[in-house]
Amino acid sequence: MRSLFFICTVLFQFQIRAQDEQFFRDLILGNALLSNDELLLKSRGSGNGQKAPTINEQSYLSPKYPLDLMSLGLLFKIQFIKSEGVDWLNLSYKEGLPFFSYRFDQFAPASYLYRITKHRLNPETLLFILYYNEGRLKYLEDTHSIRPYFLTVEHGDYAVLKKKSEKELVDWIQKRIFVFKAPAVYEEFKTYKGKMTNREYQVLVNLEQLQEVIIKDAKTTRVYQYHGLGNWKSP
Repeated sequence: MRSLFFICTVLFQFQIRAQDEQFFRDLILGNALLSNDELLLKSRGSGNGQKAPTINEQSYLSPKYPLDLMSLGLLFKIQFIKSEGVDWLNLSYKEGLPFFSYRFDQFAPASYLYRITKHRLNPETLLFILYYNEGRLKYLEDTHSIRPYFLTVEHGDYAVLKKKSEKELVDWIQKRIFVFKAPAVYEEFKTYKGKMTNREYQVLVNLEQLQEVIIKDAKTTRVYQYHGLGNWKSP
């Protein structure tokens, strides 16, 4: 019954494969393009001559990528930071100091944020899905986990927003950003023959009525419905 419902519903499907170090280097060096709906990397042959950091470094800063948090044309800045081995996501406006920071729960040192997608949940709420590689420990080197984080922005009624000044909008949005830590999936494993295999997973965003996100892999399907103010619950 649910499969039939999926066919009749507008779904956006994102299939993720294991990410390599070059993919991460492009993100850190700023070799990325931000479309309206997704943070995408340029081709690997960018040839800018810069020396890229490795994913095992304890401290680095990504570039500040522009991100429209309210779909009003105000470009905020999003930045991934590793400081003394701790991973952070910072949001700022123009050249100001961060007004929102979130600390990721790390699993291993070689962790990084590598993808962001944008979705309209309802007329007053935007969803940004953050794809975070939790890293790899030496004694678990056969696998690593990818964890989606749901960053929701409840910007409110556009009729009200359009009456606010730029400063008022920045102050307004600070109190309306929420982050939910979704379940992780294991992306790479060793077969019984000793070969490494990529295990694909999907993140499906249902944009009709239920306002839900479905996380699927080969063995499990998890459904999370949005209940407002950053609250996600399984039905």
